[in-house]
Amino acid sequence: MLKWVTSFDTPLEIEDKSTWKYEYLPVHSVHNIYALYSVSHEKFIWDLRSEPKIREAFGKVWGTDELLVSFDGINISLPGTIDDPAKDAKSWQHVDQSPFKQSFQCVQGIAQLSNAGPKDGGLVVYPRSHKHFTEFVETQLDKSKWQHKDWLMLTEEHVKWFEDGLGIKPYKVEAEPGDLILWDSRTIHHAVLAESDEIRTIAYVSYSPASFATDDALDRKKEAFEKWAGTTHWAHDNINPRLKDPVLPNGEVDPKNRKEPAEKPELNDVVLKLAGVKPY
Repeated sequence: MLKWVTSFDTPLEIEDKSTWKYEYLPVHSVHNIYALYSVSHEKFIWDLRSEPKIREAFGKVWGTDELLVSFDGINISLPGTIDDPAKDAKSWQHVDQSPFKQSFQCVQGIAQLSNAGPKDGGLVVYPRSHKHFTEFVETQLDKSKWQHKDWLMLTEEHVKWFEDGLGIKPYKVEAEPGDLILWDSRTIHHAVLAESDEIRTIAYVSYSPASFATDDALDRKKEAFEKWAGTTHWAHDNINPRLKDPVLPNGEVDPKNRKEPAEKPELNDVVLKLAGVKPY
């Protein structure tokens, strides 16, 4: 992952913190999520998605080993990156499920590749908040403004409803390299930046039963795979390929853009079935 982020012919060097500048990094979100440049289909990501222990964990959740996987991105957070907008990013408590989907439908995951100690960057969840998801969307949201998009940002008032009204407080998850973190997509969560020098490196992984996917979703998933495009946290639904080009702060498309992975994955049976290209 660190080899990938330094492969764009910029002065960025992981060993030299003075080169940790925003302008030397590939285009990424304010929360240090990389989802463009076909990174979602790099060999190292598919090798990780194919790991038997990760697939086994999701298989236990769903009761089947016939799974699809999301084409999600990665997170690389370099502490103290110079001029990085993430330094001033506010808390972004959210859920990754539409109010129109109130039942248990999606499990998100983080494959932890770095330490996430008390002072390191990492995931924050609101334990058991998923149990109040239906009550929340039915009583605290204007139904006329509900969206089918599986992403819902909470306001300060929404967070207070959970914290003060229900006594649900944020909990920072501590983890070590090799750990796998799973949570119900109805759970409120966000990330915090490091107060340490630990570089955060994680991959977002989410699997769901292939039987959950409609024919249309499988067609869209196959199209995304053929175009080396990323998607969302959802493996079987909400298949919205990320086909936009990375745009630099000056408004121009990054000339270093990639339309395919720098190192393509091996297209074996495991990969093709997880991608929804080959049926079980």
